[in-house]
Amino acid sequence: MSTDWVEAWGPDGLKMRYVAREFQWLRKRLDLFTAASTTTTERMVDCMAVKKKQRRMILDGKKAYCHVPEEEKLFIDPPKVWLGWWWSQDDGMGDITDPVWVMDKTLYGRRIASKRFNTFVTGILEGLGFEQCLAQPQVYKHFSKDMDVEVHQYDFHSTAGDEQLLELEDLVKDQLMIMATKFLGPGMKYNYLRCTRYLFEHGTLIVPGEKHVDKCLEVLGMQDCKPAPTPWVKEATEDDSELIGEDDKAKYRQCHGIILFYSKYRVDLQKPIQLIGKKTREPTENDFKGLKRSVRYMQGSRQFGNWFPADGGMDCITGCGDTDWATCKDTRKACVWGMVFVDGCMLVHFVVRTQNIQAHSSGEPEARFRRRLKCFWLGESLPG
Repeated sequence: MSTDWVEAWGPDGLKMRYVAREFQWLRKRLDLFTAASTTTTERMVDCMAVKKKQRRMILDGKKAYCHVPEEEKLFIDPPKVWLGWWWSQDDGMGDITDPVWVMDKTLYGRRIASKRFNTFVTGILEGLGFEQCLAQPQVYKHFSKDMDVEVHQYDFHSTAGDEQLLELEDLVKDQLMIMATKFLGPGMKYNYLRCTRYLFEHGTLIVPGEKHVDKCLEVLGMQDCKPAPTPWVKEATEDDSELIGEDDKAKYRQCHGIILFYSKYRVDLQKPIQLIGKKTREPTENDFKGLKRSVRYMQGSRQFGNWFPADGGMDCITGCGDTDWATCKDTRKACVWGMVFVDGCMLVHFVVRTQNIQAHSSGEPEARFRRRLKCFWLGESLPG
């Protein structure tokens, strides 16, 4: 495989990383899956912290993959910068004109690197007494010390008592280079996975990042637009059913992708994103108006988010939802949506989806929806 130095500017200045590039990327592999954070699992730590009145901590792994031993015989050509230093040596090392490195640790860029690091982290946490959740393998719990951790690649989102958080930080630091945040409690805010969390005594507010809204406004040239009170649009008419041009199609599809990610944290945008997504192939003037209306609504509702109340425990898991009947004018199919709460904390919400078949009565979509309502695995994922 080939290697190269990758340069990137970040908040702390210029960063450089030595990465690999595998030539056999076309080869089909089935051993690369790594459990990563989802919209639901990233909220579990928030739910457990707010219900148990515990503080939180984020551990950020540094040079993460470089901790993982390379399990294969991997030979690479050294970087040119290093070769210049090598050839300048006077102790005889420079006499070797064509040196080759044999890698001892896993390089960034390896397709298997993420999987290996996940296995490495699992070994660390299980060695500390944590148990991995069977339903959601990115979630770990230490039952005797009441510590909960959710792992996303090399970010650890954890909650426990103050003494247990200090112990967790010290134990993980012994085996992994990390940077830990200070304890996060009421009166503070922090960012994790592109969401801002505002911590209060009586609950937590999770607000998605505003840069997605800014990007949509920039793509559409609507930075100075007036906010809209709702995301809904009027019914299409014959005058605005014409297809839009190629440039506007590109803007439409780009904004759809941005809103699709952003809407994971906004229940009120589920119906608009479903309507926008159905028209990505051939959007019309009315569809483009609907997109702009939704972006204007996002502009005026940036502060909207998910509220996790501190009252109550984690004993009551409630699922709710609704369906309509043949409301899609194009397909005459029913749409469904649903949410799952743990004592007021919304951990799951289904996007508005169109059912696969045309229902013959209003009761048929309801029956099909109930089979999709997934509350049961939360009992396994939220023990105690």
